[in-house]
Amino acid sequence: MGITVRTAAGANARGVAELTLGLLLALARNVSASSHALHEGRWERTSGVELEGKTLGVVGFGNIGQRVATLAQALGMTVLVYDPFLNSLPPEFAGSVTLLSLEALLAGSSFLTLHCPPPETGVPLLDAPALARLPRGAYLVNTARAELVDDEALLNALESGCIAGAALDVFREEPPVNNALVRHPRVIATPHLGGFTRESVDRAMEAAVSHLLEDLTSRASKSREAAES
Repeated sequence: MGITVRTAAGANARGVAELTLGLLLALARNVSASSHALHEGRWERTSGVELEGKTLGVVGFGNIGQRVATLAQALGMTVLVYDPFLNSLPPEFAGSVTLLSLEALLAGSSFLTLHCPPPETGVPLLDAPALARLPRGAYLVNTARAELVDDEALLNALESGCIAGAALDVFREEPPVNNALVRHPRVIATPHLGGFTRESVDRAMEAAVSHLLEDLTSRASKSREAAES
């Protein structure tokens, strides 16, 4: 219909990456459960783990995944990457992160974070067999798309201890209703906060206005050329 559609690519990348890092830290140190206990008047200290020296698997290595990798490396984490659209790593990451198959990445990741679209087949990327490949006691962060993960499989993995904890910012139904994962004691659930920062919203608005002006300028130029011809 002659309608131009543009996206504000990367506008929320920093916001999502920083939320991912916050969720990784919160999972590692049991921040949510500890805070909840104190709110209820209970003094419960739970031993956590440090991120330094741990391995982070990053699924999807676009704008967000690359920022997450940089932040994780600053904390001393080893970063593994899976991205079916990459044949090689960006030059700035060559030698500092490792590009692997999904199966190899899962087997080596004590922490896993998702930053990719869901498969076109509609089959979750992380089903029961995929989750079982993770080292026992691994942690999962999903700030990308709910369809990437089989909810029932994740719930079973949490119950069995295969997954020590999960942080979810996306859900198939938003807001979620009667969602067992949201109620699970080892799940941190946030209401799709990834790109919801002042800076991310400002960048998106600036990109939208810039795209609008570019398109209007282009249309005006074409109209002038048509009139002159």
